[in-house]
Amino acid sequence: MMTRTANVNVWKTFFLIAALGSAGFSLQGQEAKLGKVKAGVFVFEYGKPWVEKPGKSPMRAGELTYQFDKNQKLEDVDAVFYYFGEGQGGDTEANIQRWIGQFQGSPKTETEVVEISGTKVSFLTATGTYLESAGPFATEKTAKPGYVLLGAVLESDQGNVFVKLVGPEKSVEQVEKSFRTLVRSALKGES
Repeated sequence: MMTRTANVNVWKTFFLIAALGSAGFSLQGQEAKLGKVKAGVFVFEYGKPWVEKPGKSPMRAGELTYQFDKNQKLEDVDAVFYYFGEGQGGDTEANIQRWIGQFQGSPKTETEVVEISGTKVSFLTATGTYLESAGPFATEKTAKPGYVLLGAVLESDQGNVFVKLVGPEKSVEQVEKSFRTLVRSALKGES
């Protein structure tokens, strides 16, 4: 038989768990959602270690940085979301070829096309010497050997959305699963 004090403590625990759950916290070790990035008809949900980054360009629908723990000694990487409007920004294949063309020579590439919740999504992984540009119209490029580009094109009648992440191979290896989860978060139900 429970005493009155034990019964009160059970109820306090129940209400604390309910309050934490409604605030977005989980006792199963899942990260609480911090925010959303809207690009076209898609809304991407993210939580730590992703953090929002101020946009550098009006051509970008949003930017997130994957912040590694300092003890991991890995370079943080950015995911950039592009949406240009209906019929704008080129088709999937043109963008995949453009991304591959941002590497010196012939990078190692892997593409995968899937359908998720009725949306066609094309994923690209390209590995090699990335030619980093200082801006969209800059002619000088900096060679970055051992870099990986992760790209995703989400197709929509209202305009495709392009998500791109580039960084050192060791960093990108650690973030690849989280990148795919980020992309898939927009496909639970289109907004």
